[in-house]
Amino acid sequence: MKRFLAHVIIEAKTPLKVGGGKNDLFLDAPVQRDWNGLPMILGTSVAGILRRAFEDNAGKDTANKIFGTKREEKGWGGNGKESKDENKQEDEDLLGSRLIISNALLLVDKNNKVCEELLLEKSEFLRYFDILPIRDHVAIGANGAAKDAGKFDEEVVFKGTRFKFSLELDGSKKEFVEILNLLYDPMLRLGGGSSKGFGSLGILEIKWGEFELDRYSSSLNFSSDEFVKFMPDSAADGNSARQKFIRYELKISPDDFFMFGSGFGDKDADQTPVLESAIDYKNERLSKRKILIPVSSVKGALSHRTAFHFNKINKQFGEKAKVGSENEAVREIFGYEKNKNNKGAKGKILISDCFLDYDEAKDMKVFEHVSIDRFTGGAIDSALFQEKAVAKRDEFIIEILLKNDARGDKEKAKTFNNALEAFEATLDDVVQGRLSLGGATTKGYGFFKGKVLKYNEGRIENEKE
Repeated sequence: MKRFLAHVIIEAKTPLKVGGGKNDLFLDAPVQRDWNGLPMILGTSVAGILRRAFEDNAGKDTANKIFGTKREEKGWGGNGKESKDENKQEDEDLLGSRLIISNALLLVDKNNKVCEELLLEKSEFLRYFDILPIRDHVAIGANGAAKDAGKFDEEVVFKGTRFKFSLELDGSKKEFVEILNLLYDPMLRLGGGSSKGFGSLGILEIKWGEFELDRYSSSLNFSSDEFVKFMPDSAADGNSARQKFIRYELKISPDDFFMFGSGFGDKDADQTPVLESAIDYKNERLSKRKILIPVSSVKGALSHRTAFHFNKINKQFGEKAKVGSENEAVREIFGYEKNKNNKGAKGKILISDCFLDYDEAKDMKVFEHVSIDRFTGGAIDSALFQEKAVAKRDEFIIEILLKNDARGDKEKAKTFNNALEAFEATLDDVVQGRLSLGGATTKGYGFFKGKVLKYNEGRIENEKE
């Protein structure tokens, strides 16, 4: 078989959660870093998402021939252990991977170079990556309230960060082209937290070609005159029929104020919106901070309202009404956690974080509040606090991708379509101002108006205002 090599440059369209697997004294989930303390992505993470995507397209057996096999879990004997003979026989039947994927290293400048050696001193640009954004989260129960001990934080990589990695295949050109095409799948997400808006990728460049071992170099900075830019099939023939997802666009503008609070304050207020910067490679700097609309603040509201509409459509009231992961529509679209009764399932919905430019003087307003004693109805001593809300009225877009894997299966299609009806009713509530998003909704914040566009197989199927 021939050997093919590709160098891939990716850009984070949303922040990336590429955890190092170990918490420290300050963070529950820090990102993976290389020998220079720069963010990196393990090759195993890239291999994992490519294998899943390949299995979805070509089947498990075909994927095993390229990505290799692993020992399947079997039932345990009376002593709780498998015999050595069984393990030996299984090992003889295992296949190794024919695809080698390198770690993805950070681009250190706008010339698409990475640093594969120990740096004696970091440039001003690289020092931006010493301190990364921190996302605070609170686990929410089915009743919409915070779970006990449910607060945690995680470090994420800036939006706009670029990485470079290599793919090497011992196989055919057809197989390699199929693998490279997978990188352009809109549903592909890298790292953790894909359901929270993290991990959306943009492919900036793929250079590839066949190589001879005597002219091979493992360096990511290696280039060959024989390598050419890869053109994906979808871009070459405009074919969108392979898309197995429905895309929605919520084009909305706020009625008044909104707040997706961070819980932190600044010199003007005790509570402020979430603000986050992105990396600008062209100018080698951090961008001005932008208003962040995190998916975690949107997804919960959509999930809860979807359960409501599903119960209403199916006339499930009182004790029959299910919420949270017990609701069929929520389980179908948003997934559910693993427990003693089931294995759990990943959600079919992907929503990307939204970033908005703003002008501090025009688009922010500070409100003063006093905490009230619930028993006396009077003000609590020393309970004055300030709240900074967003007053920006411009339209913005929230993109939603919904995987449709029920085609050709009548039973699955029935379940999916029942859940879809409830979900689309929820989106209609958002654009009609019947469902608020974000925080401080009891004060009238977070109501929007606009329209929802539905794309199916790349075409506008419906537009509803």
